[in-house]
Amino acid sequence: MMSELAKALVAVMDKARYVRETAKNKHFGYNYASDEDILAALRPAMIANGLAMFPTDCERQTVPHSPTAKGAAQWRTDIIMTYRLLHVSGETMTVKVPGCGIDPEDKGAYKALTGAMKYALRNTFLIPTGNDRERFEEAEVVVEDEVVEDEVETDADDEVEADETPAGAAAFEALARQSGLDPTP
Repeated sequence: MMSELAKALVAVMDKARYVRETAKNKHFGYNYASDEDILAALRPAMIANGLAMFPTDCERQTVPHSPTAKGAAQWRTDIIMTYRLLHVSGETMTVKVPGCGIDPEDKGAYKALTGAMKYALRNTFLIPTGNDRERFEEAEVVVEDEVVEDEVETDADDEVEADETPAGAAAFEALARQSGLDPTP
């Protein structure tokens, strides 16, 4: 017999099928699916199916990162975030995801938290994103049969950046292993 939590997960997946990458990173020139778009796609379906998700733990490490183009110091914050998915029946599921944020001031942790939440939701409910909507759906954001279109502009300061240097990758892998995650693809 299928659990109530599993039924609710499948029902949310059925209602929230696709999120188009409508937000734009002006600094680096690419589109992405914003946390607002992902929440708009999932929240109504989660509520209708008796699901809530909340953070329960965060492991964090902040280390120096390469300076900005103007020479300002930057910091990279790596996190392993644990969320609890709760169904009204009392059943729960734990979701553990990494996040990374780079910032010259105090925003690295917030960038990492936003990225972790976005990917926890997106990956838990298997929500495809992109610009080739014909591959998936015929609407911008599909929630049941309702279309929601929303353009979001952002600065580079609002975007999560990955540290793809060998030192950054090694630090992230060490943090992931320390948290019991397998960092290999």
